[in-house]
Amino acid sequence: MQRFFVDPASIKGGAVSLDGEIAHRIINVMRLCAGDKVILLDGGGHEYVTILGEFTDGRIIGEIESVSLSITEPNTHIVLYQSMVKADKFEWVLQ
Repeated sequence: MQRFFVDPASIKGGAVSLDGEIAHRIINVMRLCAGDKVILLDGGGHEYVTILGEFTDGRIIGEIESVSLSITEPNTHIVLYQSMVKADKFEWVLQ
């Protein structure tokens, strides 16, 4: 399923209204159709599995099928150590 970040204001109750760049990407770039499912992310930690519905004039109306909390951070913590390098190579390591 494709994932898209959306403005939380576009989600109202059980419906979603998408327009602008996101609608263009769904319709013209991804070539999704009515009935396809996508995951919408609101930036607040929620995922909305949405069924795309009506496509009209560059606007998409969808129905939210389910809502869940997005797990964004992995449980594994990694620590990296850098050995000593020559002074001119240290800037390269930082990049």
